[in-house]
Amino acid sequence: LTIGDKMMKNIFAVILFVILTSVVFAERHGSISEIVNPYMLKVDDGSLYVVEGHQVYIYKLNPLTLLKKFGKKGEGPKEFRVTPRTNMGNIKIDIYKDFILVNSLGKISFFTKDGLFKREIRTGGSWRSFKYLEDAFVGFGGFSREKNLQFIHLRIYNSLDQGGLDFFKQQVFYNPGHVNPFLMYGPNFYTANGHIFVEKDKNNILVFNKKGMQLKSIDINQGYKKKKVTDPDKKAFLEYFKKNPAFKSIYERIRKDLKLYAHFPGIRLFEFADNKIYIIRWTRSGDYQDIAIYDLEGRLIKNGKVIFKMKNMIAPHAYTIHQDTIYQLIENDAE
Repeated sequence: LTIGDKMMKNIFAVILFVILTSVVFAERHGSISEIVNPYMLKVDDGSLYVVEGHQVYIYKLNPLTLLKKFGKKGEGPKEFRVTPRTNMGNIKIDIYKDFILVNSLGKISFFTKDGLFKREIRTGGSWRSFKYLEDAFVGFGGFSREKNLQFIHLRIYNSLDQGGLDFFKQQVFYNPGHVNPFLMYGPNFYTANGHIFVEKDKNNILVFNKKGMQLKSIDINQGYKKKKVTDPDKKAFLEYFKKNPAFKSIYERIRKDLKLYAHFPGIRLFEFADNKIYIIRWTRSGDYQDIAIYDLEGRLIKNGKVIFKMKNMIAPHAYTIHQDTIYQLIENDAE
């Protein structure tokens, strides 16, 4: 750690893990020192994009050099609003062919890949995590309640000032009497080629067209032996909730109502990159995490292992996948 003017800065190593080779290997790509707590990163066209809070840092990848940063807290253009319990206090970005899409509370913003502001669309006060779908958007919709359980909906918006079409729902992770930590921060979803890919209950991937019609279900558990949930696993989940300030006010209820499956689900993390589906598993051998790669038809390309770092039972160190390589930011003392 080095000491800045007002706070301690962490030195983060950019680690590359090549995963579509017969031998898994890691390579240290460089270090960055401008960031305290990175939330997410993306790689595109030779650039590395890192999100921390309200800001986006743009680095040249080779050699690793800071080019620009943009964004600050506020309500105006080029400014973003989030809360500590909204996306863990961070904005969210997706990189498309010609622009960066930034999600924040109440709006989505469009920037060039060089970080120049283009326009913004106001979307109301809630967090919807929009993704672009050709001439429409996909994002979180409203909530519904059935038999004392609350569900969150995914919605297709042909226009952001209209209601949209609900096409998928999933139980939220916290319901009185039933807390399922596997469903936190979900359902995760991606858009590509006019289709929507949604993880369902962390056990399979559903594919929808842009009209919300389900086209197929991809079984990602074929031939996969799930890991049993143990008492130490339960303690690790509780430790995560206890230490996370976002859950301080409801920790005792979570502790009382935590319900775990007998086995971990098939999906720990679901990623979509380069027209492939990447499933990071709960199973691991030593430092090696299991990973499965599928094509868009659901055919298995490869089962493999990769060195992959988690902060805790829920959250990984910031990472992305690009061209069959995992990029991950690791604090120097966590390597």
